[in-house]
Amino acid sequence: KLATLDSSVLDYIKSQVVMAINDPNSLVQSTAGIIVTTIISVTGLESWPGLLEGLSSLLASDEPTVVLGTMVMLRKMCEDSPEELHDFDSGRALGVLMGQWLQLFLSADQRVRRHAVSCINAFIQYRSAGLLAIAEQFVDGLFHLTEDPTVVVSRAVCEGLVLMLKVRPDLFLERMDRLIEYMLHCSASADELLALEACEFWSSFGEFAIAKDLISPHLPVLVPVLLRNMIYSDSDLMLLESIVETDAQEPDRAQDIEPRHHRSSALAGAAHHDG
Repeated sequence: KLATLDSSVLDYIKSQVVMAINDPNSLVQSTAGIIVTTIISVTGLESWPGLLEGLSSLLASDEPTVVLGTMVMLRKMCEDSPEELHDFDSGRALGVLMGQWLQLFLSADQRVRRHAVSCINAFIQYRSAGLLAIAEQFVDGLFHLTEDPTVVVSRAVCEGLVLMLKVRPDLFLERMDRLIEYMLHCSASADELLALEACEFWSSFGEFAIAKDLISPHLPVLVPVLLRNMIYSDSDLMLLESIVETDAQEPDRAQDIEPRHHRSSALAGAAHHDG
């Protein structure tokens, strides 16, 4: 087991796995990320104090392969070990990385842009000090990326906008019409995952007092889009049939008729944290 390895062996593994960042093979880069997060989960970031500083320095590399490989590893760490990153060094190391990720929104590589947005998104629910310090620049960057032509970047941008609306709604007041237009565009996307992320916006937005006035002009477009996205799986239909058969004679309760919104895992996690 990893915890029983001799320290010299573990140090050798650490040195070799970081070198995999330079490998142009995406599978090798992803595997390296898995190994790093596995080590962190067992021994903690404190046992690898130079890791984040080293990765931060690699993000400044002039070699695109190195930057991409570093972002692949960091994104895996953000997905699997966000709390460890959030707590390590009182958030100072994470704050430095936040600024670097923000700069990478302008990368020519769509994979780097996607990873950069996803890395920051991972800490919105924690309201990390590093995030709050760049909140305005982050939202500005997200709006800049609403013009991004790649679907994978749009998914991350959509998720980030929805989560930030919950944390800093004041940053959207003067851009709400633009936000609504973008979410309408994403909700109508042929990409199912992008449309799913966008649909989360409407349930969150509906909680605001100003929602009715702002959304009314868009209803002729929004309602058909949402209706097209109301697709039930075979298991959903079977469940509905069984409910009808068992409680057809009973009056509906309020919770029985509330709309059900499908949630991505990241968004569901944010809701759980808030609750």
